[in-house]
Amino acid sequence: MRCTLVDNKWISVKDKLPENNQTVLVWFCCLYAEYRICFYFKNSFYHNSISDKNLSKYITYWMPLPEPPNK
Repeated sequence: MRCTLVDNKWISVKDKLPENNQTVLVWFCCLYAEYRICFYFKNSFYHNSISDKNLSKYITYWMPLPEPPNK
């Protein structure tokens, strides 16, 4: 089973970048396509608290994280 996001509002990094200090979901293509949660700070995407300039250049789309459940 594959999880899908409700609004699916991917934003191209060519059109707009996240605000500073924003946690976002990113889509990137390197050897294979995948997505992960990253933190955007000072023009770089961070994953696991490590700036990965190599990862940043492969990120093509991002979206804000959805709101958590109300339980």
